[in-house]
Amino acid sequence: MEADRRMKGAARGLGAGVLAGIVMTAAGCQTTLYDWGSYQQSVWLTYAQPAENGADVGKQIDVLAKEIHQTETRAKAGTLSRVPPGKYAHLGYLYALQGDSVSARQSFEAEKRLYPESATFIDGLLARMP
Repeated sequence: MEADRRMKGAARGLGAGVLAGIVMTAAGCQTTLYDWGSYQQSVWLTYAQPAENGADVGKQIDVLAKEIHQTETRAKAGTLSRVPPGKYAHLGYLYALQGDSVSARQSFEAEKRLYPESATFIDGLLARMP
């Protein structure tokens, strides 16, 4: 009888622990290091048969620029940017496709500032721009 009561108490404690773990895991899974937004979809639309996928460069620029702005606005002071590697560079490429070299350069420079390891690549892109 005493053993049964202890077993039931332990089971209740275990159940509460499992439930707490599930809640914490579900809450924890919602955060990532970077705010990817529609970056992957934009890359796909740009490079994988863009004519057939109806890639609208202007629309992609609007979406990515808005996402980057929102990410930077939400960033807490003194924390690293959550704009993922490559997102500014891709935005710069899209600007270049539209002939907006000023915005393209600004985006490429932002990529290089956030991710200094990309400097060689970005400097090569900047050197080829008109």
